[in-house]
Amino acid sequence: MAANRQARPTGWRGWAAWLLRRRPAPDPALKPPVPIAVAGTQQDWLRVLPADALLQVVPAHKAITEMGRISRFSNPVFERDCLEPLRRYAEFVQLMPASEAHHHAHAGGLLAHTIEMVLASLHGRVGHLLPENARIETIDAQRDEWTLVVFYAALLHDIAKPLTDLRITWRAKNLEAVRWMPLAGSLVDLAQGRVQAEYLVAFTAKAERDYSAHSRTSLLLLQRMASPTALAILARQPSVFEALNRYLAGQDKDSLLAQIVRHADKASVQRALASGSRARFATAQSVPLVDLLMQALKTMLRNGTALPLNRSGAAGWVHDGALWLVAKRAADATREWINKHEPDETVPGETKHDRLFDTWQEYGCIVPNPYTGQAIWYVTVHGRGTEAGQNQDAEELEQGAYDHSLSVLRFPLEKLFDDPNQYPPPMLGTIEVHDKRSKKEAAEEQEESEADDQSEGATDGVQNSAAAQAAPVRRADVQARAQKASKPAPPSAPPSAPAIRAPTFFINKPKPVTPAPAAKLASVPAPKPAPATVSAVSKTAAAAVVEDDDDDAAYLLDPEDCADPQTLKREREQRLLAKTAKQARKVRAQTGTAPAPAMPATTQPTRPIVAAANVAQAPHWMV
Repeated sequence: MAANRQARPTGWRGWAAWLLRRRPAPDPALKPPVPIAVAGTQQDWLRVLPADALLQVVPAHKAITEMGRISRFSNPVFERDCLEPLRRYAEFVQLMPASEAHHHAHAGGLLAHTIEMVLASLHGRVGHLLPENARIETIDAQRDEWTLVVFYAALLHDIAKPLTDLRITWRAKNLEAVRWMPLAGSLVDLAQGRVQAEYLVAFTAKAERDYSAHSRTSLLLLQRMASPTALAILARQPSVFEALNRYLAGQDKDSLLAQIVRHADKASVQRALASGSRARFATAQSVPLVDLLMQALKTMLRNGTALPLNRSGAAGWVHDGALWLVAKRAADATREWINKHEPDETVPGETKHDRLFDTWQEYGCIVPNPYTGQAIWYVTVHGRGTEAGQNQDAEELEQGAYDHSLSVLRFPLEKLFDDPNQYPPPMLGTIEVHDKRSKKEAAEEQEESEADDQSEGATDGVQNSAAAQAAPVRRADVQARAQKASKPAPPSAPPSAPAIRAPTFFINKPKPVTPAPAAKLASVPAPKPAPATVSAVSKTAAAAVVEDDDDDAAYLLDPEDCADPQTLKREREQRLLAKTAKQARKVRAQTGTAPAPAMPATTQPTRPIVAAANVAQAPHWMV
């Protein structure tokens, strides 16, 4: 004990030394991983890596752990049916990019994008019940099958890109460079037994890309990527397996499965464009669309003529530290500039303004509308003209008072101008922001679009009194067309006889028959027996209507198939009365009401009137 008391440390220095001696040794498993060498023997060439090294380069271990947690599979099942297919997928795509100049265009972009999508899709699957509109017992019994469907749908959604968008050349020591054919196997399979296997990433010309091969390739590679046990599990439920095949074949665009995967894809793309790597392969020839769009806007603003500012009928206004550009006019001017100065580059067509708006929003070039989360803002520009007491020169006289209701894009000035000293002066007036566009404003923009006015204000859908005064004839024509379009179309049938489509199971689609009023139907005498001229087909059809208890299976003869119109009329009356009597029997059977007693001939029965009135409102094929 004396020795122990003497071994106690004294003072803070002694305690510090004692604590350092008692600190546990670091765990070798917690050491930072050794960096993986990805570069090949020459510039732009990449090494062929195994799955573990690829998942470490991305890195994907944290995402894979989260996948296993939310999938609710046991560890052996997850490793067998999810992790092993993910490893095979990683060896198939290696460090290839997801696009040439858009999202995830860096090395390893396709693998990173797919892992992000799979994780986001599994999260989305947890928040939805699959299959759609099924009983809770079915949803619970097929839980694991649908989780596998979501996993493989997200995993294989872009697996055809190495075949359609890329040209991969690979080589090894003592082996000349050859083009890789994806359907022949992964690069890891082809490089077995070879030394220094490496590959070069190039891009297929856009005109030569076969995007229809996506669906064919995905279905082919499903058998190679998925585990045999997973395919066996899916095959136990044909409807589940069919849903996966339909999605991979490109035939499913609107189901809940497609929505989950599409939402995950969009989230991954937005994240990459907002904060992801901007690196690109040296072999990429295409210029990013956002670079073309911003270059066009900056050049036009620098010149000052293509996009006039801060006046009535202008293309934009400077207010609150931002440039508010008229959406349609900015898109048209940008597209025209790119086609003129960069003819080799492709830009979405005139009917795809939303593609340009989405690109600006995805890259953070514009401020989204807080009410809708979209790129478009609905505003009213109030220009008040010159300030009181100022000397009015020619430019100030040109800027008179005006009010414009517009759909605009909001660009921060720092996104368009590198130097704050180059910022244009703010407008004289204010901009009022609306939570949504009113119907009146939408109608006015539609009128301006139809008028096809060549002036600056009318080209952008600008509503201003000056333009109306300058072109009274055109305004009158527009109003006349609007009034004509607003008139309701003449009804094709009386209100009591709505036009209802016949069932699709009809072989001969009947012509619409306008039912008679209820009073007339009630007073129709009992039909006489059909004459001998009625065809055998007509007798069989009439008997089928009387004997059939299924209302939806009522068959109506086509008038063109009957030579005698009077015979057809009598048959319809007979079927009508038979239907009325059948409905009356059903009502009495349900309510337990006894049949009505016999009445004198001068007394009008009430029950047949009610039944006839109900039949008068029925679809024409039931009449």
